Amino acid sequence: VSCRRMGFVPYSQEAFHFGDTVEATDVDEEGVGVKPPTVTRLHIPLADQPELMEKYQTVFGGIRIGRLLEDIDAFGAGIAYKHCDGTDPKRPLTVVTANFDKVELQGDLYPGKSVQLEGQCTYVGKSSMEIRVKAASIDEKSGKIYPTALDCLMTMVARDPITYRSARVHQLKPTTKEEQQMYNNGKENVIKRRAQSESSLNEKPPNVEEINVIHDLFKLQSNNSISGNWVDLKSTEFSSTMLMHPEHKNIHGKVFGGYLNRQAYDLAYATAHVFFQSRPELVAIDDIHFLFPVNIGCMLNFTSTVVYKESQSVVVEVKARVVEPKRGVWKTTNIFYMIFSTASRDAVADLMPSTYADAMKYLQG
Repeated sequence: VSCRRMGFVPYSQEAFHFGDTVEATDVDEEGVGVKPPTVTRLHIPLADQPELMEKYQTVFGGIRIGRLLEDIDAFGAGIAYKHCDGTDPKRPLTVVTANFDKVELQGDLYPGKSVQLEGQCTYVGKSSMEIRVKAASIDEKSGKIYPTALDCLMTMVARDPITYRSARVHQLKPTTKEEQQMYNNGKENVIKRRAQSESSLNEKPPNVEEINVIHDLFKLQSNNSISGNWVDLKSTEFSSTMLMHPEHKNIHGKVFGGYLNRQAYDLAYATAHVFFQSRPELVAIDDIHFLFPVNIGCMLNFTSTVVYKESQSVVVEVKARVVEPKRGVWKTTNIFYMIFSTASRDAVADLMPSTYADAMKYLQG
């Protein structure tokens, strides 16, 4: 199975391969069986290719996280296709990104070094597949692999390409204690996601504790007792709108999710940079929700806002919305939450929501 065949071509190579596919056992009449976890690796040869390095390098000399997120999404999709045999002509499947549960920055990606991605399917539901991907620097000459820099957890979902309804996938059979632990963690993650969805402020009103937080902020405003450096949450907002071109499509004719990740990260980084008035450092990406597919040819608006601040760290929310000019309709397709910090010792401004909508963003942050 090659990345190009699936329509996901990362900037690292024209195509990369995922190795031999493990045959499923105990296959039923629907073609669904059981597979063991398999580890897949991808080498991104930045050290050997200066032109490629230029695409990944930041203006400060580091590695562009947004560009890497694009590759990680493609890599994760490839692992999912490999597990569910999605390119099998006897039972073709469509695999889409449902969400990124977390992306944790655990170490450094070293300038001048290549990057290795390592991933595997860690848990499988009826149609969903949890994929874990780690990124680390690798020394070309010695073969030394540095400690993990990025640890990513994402969920891919299989669908019928005709009806677009959920489709069953091969179940996962752990073979080691470590694989069993990751499987158990994946099961717990499903329960946590369901609970978070049910308690979301988009579904339920704030609880007593959350109401008290907002009321305390209201009292500060109404009593004119605000002191120090406060800014309106709305004033931190940045926005960009772009047309989605065919070069960004995946095999299904929709905009590739990794491209959306890159655009959202770059805007969030710029927003945090302006807010801190100093260079931000990524701490983690808390959640990325893929709500609806984005069509080629549509106008897509990204709006980034600092929604929460604590000490020298902030949470930046990015919303992606499809714009329909003729109807004047805006539809949210993706929501991203990214956490940044600053090493600057200068005091960071506090946030003050001035509307109910901004107060809900503050609570969710």
